[in-house]
Amino acid sequence: MGKSGFHPLSERGAPYLLSALLLGLSYPSYPYVRLELFAWVWMVPMLLALKPVTSFCKFVRNVYLTMLMVFVCGMSWLVMANVLGGVLLFFIGSLVFTVPFIFFYLIRRALGWRIALWTAPLLWTSWDWLYQQTEGSFGWISIGLSQSNLNWMVQYADITGVWGITFWLTLFNVLVVMAFEEWRATKRIWVRRVALPLGLMILLPLAYSAWVFTRAAQADKQITVLLVQPNIDPWQKMDDRAASLEKCIALTRHALATTKPDLIIWPETAIPYALPHDQELKKELGPIIARWSTPLLTGTLDLRTYAEDEARPPLLRDEQRDFDVFNAATLLVPAADKHTVSFAGEVYHKQVLMPFLERVPFADRLPSLTRLAAHFGEVQNMGRGDLATSFSFNTGAGQSVRVAAPICYEQLYPAKMAEFVRGGAEMFALLTNEGWWSKTHGQYQLAAFTRLRSIETRRTIARCANTGLTCLIDPLGRTYEQAPWWEARTLTGTVRLSSETSLYVRYPDYFPKACLWLSLSLLMAALAAEIGRVRMKIQVKGDGMMRK
Repeated sequence: MGKSGFHPLSERGAPYLLSALLLGLSYPSYPYVRLELFAWVWMVPMLLALKPVTSFCKFVRNVYLTMLMVFVCGMSWLVMANVLGGVLLFFIGSLVFTVPFIFFYLIRRALGWRIALWTAPLLWTSWDWLYQQTEGSFGWISIGLSQSNLNWMVQYADITGVWGITFWLTLFNVLVVMAFEEWRATKRIWVRRVALPLGLMILLPLAYSAWVFTRAAQADKQITVLLVQPNIDPWQKMDDRAASLEKCIALTRHALATTKPDLIIWPETAIPYALPHDQELKKELGPIIARWSTPLLTGTLDLRTYAEDEARPPLLRDEQRDFDVFNAATLLVPAADKHTVSFAGEVYHKQVLMPFLERVPFADRLPSLTRLAAHFGEVQNMGRGDLATSFSFNTGAGQSVRVAAPICYEQLYPAKMAEFVRGGAEMFALLTNEGWWSKTHGQYQLAAFTRLRSIETRRTIARCANTGLTCLIDPLGRTYEQAPWWEARTLTGTVRLSSETSLYVRYPDYFPKACLWLSLSLLMAALAAEIGRVRMKIQVKGDGMMRK
């Protein structure tokens, strides 16, 4: 085997396998498994092994195979919903994680190993963010998310968002690589040049987190919420919609016998009908909600019908239908006549749809791509919303409350969550359905990612799941109430309302954009250096021929 050959079970493949295990295992899993610190050194074995690799093809191959092992190790739960889709995601995710290393290789070739190491944090951060802006992005492909449960360390996410965590982790890995190289060369570690920066990288986040925790204010405004977790098999929900709805009603009715909340929250598609257009269903729900005397925020479906063929988007024309179906949320308020319900605001349409499962990327422009849609138990190629709608209601005590209701997959997109807060949301009611992943650690991983959204926005999140983790998360990312897993239960708790606006909410993309511009500048410098090197070789060769 050549010097740069790769086989995961060989001696030369061991560093790559170690890096894959370190990163894959660092992602959140079950609550009793806390390995997130592995991510602080995951790059080290691989970078040291890649240093002598000069062949571009071998470099990319080794990185790609390593990243593939990362996804198999850290996100195997994804195959429970759709085996083909999960396996496809492994290959796509591995490619996405490989891209920053390609840029790293180009900079190393042109400007040298040391400069490439210093640019690695910029490359990773800018690519993490840039990829998430694409229509076909998978939101959990980010190494910063590995630290989601480390809330006592990552409070600075309210400044930089998850992108700052990606930067910090990569920089720490780079410094460890430099420390190892210095030790290998001199058999000693220079405290001022290496040990001190590493120590500061640990102490500074801890100091900021300590400051945040000590100054955390008590809630000026708070409400009581009732979360309903019906625990309905998502694969069968649409086959018996009436039974699914009745279960939510029964659980709510039973809970209200002993508690009086300010807001009732049902999970994603708890009402599996197009409620805004179903007058009969409104008449049935009206007296029920009126007797509860409490607003109900619920997941539902919505329709948009196009009367004229010219008005239909290309996707609908290709599928020969004149309506769009939306994954939606709405707020129902008890009407005074006790026979109907009123809408407290517009219906919210889910803006970020899961690629291939809820909507095929770029299907608007290339409708033929819809053949790639994977079966997920719901309508494929759903409509996409374009407004960060939130809802207002008054409590029984006359207190005005504004709540946003992001839906499931949107919890992975921090800028979308920040948009709700800029629109005035004082809390989040996250409506989700995670029964697709069966009894794997997928629910725990997604709930951990939700904690970062609380820190970034400084908002309490009432996380209401059909099946998954129903819980309350405070603005510091701490879970303080949680319903039992895989049980039909209700959860009552107090939610703090906030009007605070974090730096991240005000300027959600400033940090990764700055990293992107710096990365582009370095890549341009690398390109200029490479062009200069090629010209020099041509000139030397030409001079040699002239002498002959």
